[in-house]
Amino acid sequence: MGCLTSAMNRHKYVPILFVMTLFSFPARGGISTSLFRTACQRPSSGCSCATDPNGLSVTCDGNGTSLFPSDLPAPAIKITLLDYQVSNLNRTDFFGAENLTELNIINCKIQTLDEWAFDHLQNLHKINLTQNELSVVGKYDFYHLVYLREIDLSLNKISYIAGDAFYSLHNLRDVYLFGNPLHCDCEMQRFLNWINLRKENVSVVNALCANSNNTLLNETKDFGICQGEHKAA
Repeated sequence: MGCLTSAMNRHKYVPILFVMTLFSFPARGGISTSLFRTACQRPSSGCSCATDPNGLSVTCDGNGTSLFPSDLPAPAIKITLLDYQVSNLNRTDFFGAENLTELNIINCKIQTLDEWAFDHLQNLHKINLTQNELSVVGKYDFYHLVYLREIDLSLNKISYIAGDAFYSLHNLRDVYLFGNPLHCDCEMQRFLNWINLRKENVSVVNALCANSNNTLLNETKDFGICQGEHKAA
């Protein structure tokens, strides 16, 4: 009898759980699992949503607010976030958005990325982080995004890129670095090596050395960057 009562109690909650799923609570990281209550249906969200044959695209204008929407729809294949003030991109910000193929976070004051910030977004083909305030690209910022083809980091404040920042991105084709004050010295040698290794497959666009009369990084000779070290040797 006790087992029967327990089973009945469990089944009693099934309709409630179903309703909770439909009208849900926003999941962690700004992605909602709800079918009906997302930023697309909330007029105050600043978001517009459109569906085409490829899937759902969401564009949100933050107008200077300090938080991304907490109810972005999980099925979205493209999310564009404009004009927020979010200093750090958290690893949990897009948990649940596994369908994403394109992520644009533009003019949002981003200064730092959590390590592995995007590693759960394995279907990403394009990341656009233009007009932010990033100063460094680390080893794990874009780690193991195997389908990623394009990264746009233009108009940030990047002075240093780890030599192995893009090593695991085997399908990468374009990296845009326009408007960054790259400091081209021995610390950047490994990144230059990567450019030379992948130059037949990857286009690194407008990587200019701010400390060397805006010389293109991929036109800089090894001995030019590491001249001091070679002299010491």
